[in-house]
Amino acid sequence: MKKISFVVFVLAPILIFSQTYKKGYFVDNNGQKTECFISSDVLLYSPEVIDFRLDVSAQTQTKSIRELKEVVLYDLIQYKKFTVNVDFSSSKLDELTNFKELTLVQKELFLEVIEKGKLLLYHYKRPSFSRFFYAKNENEVPDMLDYKKYLSGTNENIILTNEFYKQELLNAMFDAGIVKSDIDNIGYYEKDLAKLFRRYNSSFNSVEELDNKGKEKALKFALAVKPKFSFSLMKMEFVFDSPNAVGFYSPANFSKTVPEIGVEFEGYLYQGFTAYLGVSHFNFKDTSNQIIYGVASPNTNFNAAVNFEALKVALGIRKYFSLDPKEKLAISIHGGLSWFNVINKVENATIVKPAPVVNSNTIAPHFGVGVRFLKTYFAEVTYEPKRNISSDYQFSRSDLSIISLTLATDLVQLFQKK
Repeated sequence: MKKISFVVFVLAPILIFSQTYKKGYFVDNNGQKTECFISSDVLLYSPEVIDFRLDVSAQTQTKSIRELKEVVLYDLIQYKKFTVNVDFSSSKLDELTNFKELTLVQKELFLEVIEKGKLLLYHYKRPSFSRFFYAKNENEVPDMLDYKKYLSGTNENIILTNEFYKQELLNAMFDAGIVKSDIDNIGYYEKDLAKLFRRYNSSFNSVEELDNKGKEKALKFALAVKPKFSFSLMKMEFVFDSPNAVGFYSPANFSKTVPEIGVEFEGYLYQGFTAYLGVSHFNFKDTSNQIIYGVASPNTNFNAAVNFEALKVALGIRKYFSLDPKEKLAISIHGGLSWFNVINKVENATIVKPAPVVNSNTIAPHFGVGVRFLKTYFAEVTYEPKRNISSDYQFSRSDLSIISLTLATDLVQLFQKK
């Protein structure tokens, strides 16, 4: 527990400071500019709404995209509102169509300004969706760079890609001497497209530097700090089978729900994916009846016992799927590896005759599903398949499996709301 406390109290203030409200401004539909502090959530995805404060310690207020036409966080990011034609076709396998044509709809969106110059590049990004746009000047409505994944009409196991954006880029950039071979390997990614647009604008000495130099650094610290409490059902079967034993030992079965307390650090990766590192503490103590079936002597009954305290470390990847535009509700899937180390055991109670049960440093996979509320509150169910935690002992196995219900709160989001 001391190790967990150290991690929480040392790292949490650093991470909370790094993802607070950032100084910036917004411009409303009447052209009025308001200097304020804006939630750094807008660094991750194109916003439908923004949370802001007129002063860093003032009450949080909200503005929707309908009320605004520009949002800026100084040294980090700039969004401009446009009514554009956009295709929202999904890239999820079970939602792919069997035609390559785009289905364009007119929609009011906040687009991030990526590159400025003779040609401008914009980006619209959501947790599981990304589209790029371009324009010849700031007052022009941007056109979408066409991109869509779809299923082959003859074989639905084959996924094809409409990459007409490459032809659009070639048409727009031929006057800078850019040819097809320069574009063939350009992926539909911000890094690739930004590099190409900068090259084009540089050829006309028209590159305009953006006020976003701190964006990459800020995204590296887009972390969540989540104290968590779990109800963990631990099941263990101890089996002893030695050729030298005088009799046959029945399995000893242990099953108990125990509390598990810890903290998780979760970092944003891309498109709804995050990486997490969790540390938790638990104590497993239980008894079970075991029988020795004698060969030439009567059967013997005795109580087998297990009692150990451990620290568990979980490392993995999580994917969020938003269920509404404002991301008030999302579901998630996660998976990774769990490792735990016994930090304290009662010697006379960790022995299931005739061998000790507990061994340290065991690793097992884990996976599960969860739900997120208001970007702040979390509930998850996680399963860890059987692992042998007495592998050091030649003739025994202690197979431990764990099912956990975990409740957690993101301190970063919680502090922002106060």
